[in-house]
Parts: sequence; structure tokens; C-alpha cells
Amino acid sequence: MNQKKIVSFLIVGAQKAGTSALDYYLRNHIEIQMASRKEVHFFDNEKVFKSKKIDYSEYHDYFDWSGASLLRGECTPNYMYWECSMRRIFLYNPKIKIIACLRNPIDRAYSSWNMEKN
Repeated sequence: MNQKKIVSFLIVGAQKAGTSALDYYLRNHIEIQMASRKEVHFFDNEKVFKSKKIDYSEYHDYFDWSGASLLRGECTPNYMYWECSMRRIFLYNPKIKIIACLRNPIDRAYSSWNMEKN
């Protein structure tokens, strides 16, 4: 893997816990570049990790690498729950920062219920 191309942080978390809001605000920061879409689902994609040699170029295609000094990150909340994803993330970048968005379970459940009801 090209060491110049490395993602600095990931956002993971529970549904209805603010991951979309955090993704939105970070996209507006001039020194941060988020993936071209929310929820890339690279590290929880079993097809990608069937091979012993992982090709990260597909993952890196979600980013513009022309701005060398930018912090790069992505938001896939499901990584927190996918059994193998944290190990895969560590193998990709042992120094990566993980931002976990959590919420009071009762408030989260009520918010989820309201979303489904509407």
C-alpha cells in the first residue's frame, strides 16, 4: 500500500446517534476531506477481504489525494458492529482515530421509532 495514501479517521456509531450530522459538519471544514459518499462500507465488505492481498485502491478512490495536508476520514457507522472490521481497520492503519457516536439507548430507540413511524 502506498503510505502517502492513508485515511486518518473513521466515524462509527449507533443509528440515530448523530453520525450523519458529524459527517455533514466535517465536510464543511477546510482542513478535512471526507469520502465522496457517506457509508463507504469498505471494511465490512466480505468480498474485498476474501483475498490475502487486500487492494486498497478501491477504498482510496473515494478520496481526492491532490491536497497532501488534508486529514481524510469517512463515516460508516456499521463498522462498530461488524465483527471483523476493527481488526481490518487496524491492519490498514494502526494509528487511525476512531470516533464513536453513541446515544442514550432509550432516546435512540424513541428517535428510531419516530423515524419508522413517519
